[in-house]
Amino acid sequence: MTSNLWKLDRTSIPESMECSDTALIFSLTKYTQPWERINTVEGILQQCGIAPFAEVLDVPKSGILGQDIPESARKPHPNLLFRALAIQALGKVREGIISSEEPVSSDFSENKLAVLEQEALGGATPLIRWCAAVSIQSILLDEWQAQGKESAGHVTINAAEIEQRVVEEQIKLLASNKFALNDNSRMDSGKEYENCLDFWVYGPSWLLLGVLMDCEEYLFWVDQISCRKGCSHHQLFGCGEK
Repeated sequence: MTSNLWKLDRTSIPESMECSDTALIFSLTKYTQPWERINTVEGILQQCGIAPFAEVLDVPKSGILGQDIPESARKPHPNLLFRALAIQALGKVREGIISSEEPVSSDFSENKLAVLEQEALGGATPLIRWCAAVSIQSILLDEWQAQGKESAGHVTINAAEIEQRVVEEQIKLLASNKFALNDNSRMDSGKEYENCLDFWVYGPSWLLLGVLMDCEEYLFWVDQISCRKGCSHHQLFGCGEK
């Protein structure tokens, strides 16, 4: 299991640690704008593959989680947004990002799917659950294409249904105008508002095009999300699309 080196009090990362979970967390903490963090994740994926992201989630490289290793022994990073970004990164493998540093054992592959399954079912935020469901589908598709369906990994959940359910819940939340412009609940709701905003910033922002809600409120959300993603209103609905 990985060590919990989540706090790093330095201004740079030694070259030997560039592809570690510590370097990843340092970089995500250094940049505060969502578009910077999205670019950081993509850059580290290109340079290092999925290994540092798996370490952030504490995916065991050997031994089977739930059998040889108690599930309670896994200690993922406590920052829920960083955890969601790491989960999202695991699903990028099918896009051709390969690194010699990536764990490739059958134990790791099984544990990776087990961790994603746990997060899809019981992740602490909508973004975590959505990212896990999407990553599971991406990984299985890649394995089915490479190995055939019989030899590929398996999960006990319907990831597509979970993905759809989370999206529907978040669309319903937006459409309810719970965070109305003339209502102080936006600032008072705390985590729920931030979780909703994070979902659309780091998740399926392209689906906002089909959301039916008050026009002024809709434009508020489009403005908030596009600014955080670093794209214009016109670009938003294709920004980050699968």
